[in-house]
Amino acid sequence: MNRSCLIYPVVPLILFLFGTAGSAYALDRYSICAGESLILNAETNADDYSWFRNGVPITENQSMLLVKEAGIYEVIAINKNGCGSDASDPVEVLVDPIPVLRVNQPAPSCDPTGRVDITAQIIGFDTDKYDYIIKDPVGKILRADELTPISASGEYLVSVAFKGAECYTLPSRVMVYIAEEVMDADYEIEVNGIVFQNDAGYIDAFLGEPIKFLDISVGDPIEWLWDFGDGNRSTLENPVHQYDEKGDYLVTLYVKNDMGCFDEITGIVTVFADYFLKIPNAFTPNREDGKNNYFLPAFRGMAEMEFMIFNTWGDLIFETNSLESRGWDGTLNGLPTPNGNYVYKAKFTSITGEKIVRSGVFILIK
Repeated sequence: MNRSCLIYPVVPLILFLFGTAGSAYALDRYSICAGESLILNAETNADDYSWFRNGVPITENQSMLLVKEAGIYEVIAINKNGCGSDASDPVEVLVDPIPVLRVNQPAPSCDPTGRVDITAQIIGFDTDKYDYIIKDPVGKILRADELTPISASGEYLVSVAFKGAECYTLPSRVMVYIAEEVMDADYEIEVNGIVFQNDAGYIDAFLGEPIKFLDISVGDPIEWLWDFGDGNRSTLENPVHQYDEKGDYLVTLYVKNDMGCFDEITGIVTVFADYFLKIPNAFTPNREDGKNNYFLPAFRGMAEMEFMIFNTWGDLIFETNSLESRGWDGTLNGLPTPNGNYVYKAKFTSITGEKIVRSGVFILIK
C-alpha cells in the first residue's frame, strides 16, 4: 500500500441545515421537510471526493454535498495521488412530506353579531389526519383544538402538517370579515325631478320618460344589478331607464359588497301612455301629522281640470279648476263638515287632448 495513502482516515460527516452552519452536528440519521435541504460535510484535507446515494455514485466531487432527496449517503476522500479513504459511516436522510393546504377566501359574516368558523374555510379540515397552527391578527398562535368561532375581523395565517410531524406548510392567509352593519338593499326613483321612495307603493311614469334609479343601500355595495322588469338590465350604480310600453313593471335591485354579502329589493313602476290619474277613497283633515289633510286627485300629464264635491243631498260644497289647487280641506264656509260619505265629479283634459271623466264616493274621517 502506498504510504502516502495512510494520511487519510475514515472521513467523519457533519450535518447541518443549509444556511445554518452555526448549528452543525453529527448524526447517522436526519429528517428534513419536503422542499428543504441540508449539507453533508466531509471534513478532511483530501483533494477530491466521491459521493454515493444508496450505493450509486453522485456527480459531485466537493467536500460538501447539498442534499434534497431521501437516501443513504456515503463519501470517499481521495488525495492528489489517487489514494482513497475507506467509505464514511453511512448517513440516512429522510424527507418528510408536507400536505397540500388549500383555503377558501374570504370568510365573511354578514351579520354584525355573527361568528366565523375558520376551520370551514380550510378545505379537507381533519384533525385526525393533520395538525394545524392558526395565528390570529395580533400574532397569537392557536392550535386547532383551541380554536373557537372567530368574532374579530382580520388576517389569519394557517399552516398544516401531517399528524405528529413537524413539517408544516408555509402560512396561507384567510381573511375574516365581520360586517359592521347588515346589508340592506334599497333604492329611490326620480321622475321629472320628483324623488319617490321605493316603499311609497306604485311609482308612476310616462312612456319614454327618463326614470333615474338611485341606489341608497346600506352596507357599502360595490356591485349592482338592476332588473327593470321589461327584459333590460343594468350594472350601473344609478342607471337611467325608459319604458316603451305602458304597464306595471317589477323592478328588482341586487347589491353585493366586497365581503360577498348581498341583498335584494323589489318595487313596482307603473307606466302610463301620457297621463296619470288616481283618486283616493278617503281623507282625514285636521290631523296633527299633517298628512292627508286635503282631498284632491293625484295626477300628472293634465292640461285642464274641473273638480267638484257634493254632499249626499247633492249640494255643491267645493269646486276648483286650478291644476295648482291643494284640494278640499273638509270645511264649508269656514266650518268643519261632519264625518260621512261625499261625492266627487272630475273632468280632465290630458296634454294630448284626451278627455277623462271620473265620479265616485269617498269618506271624510276625523
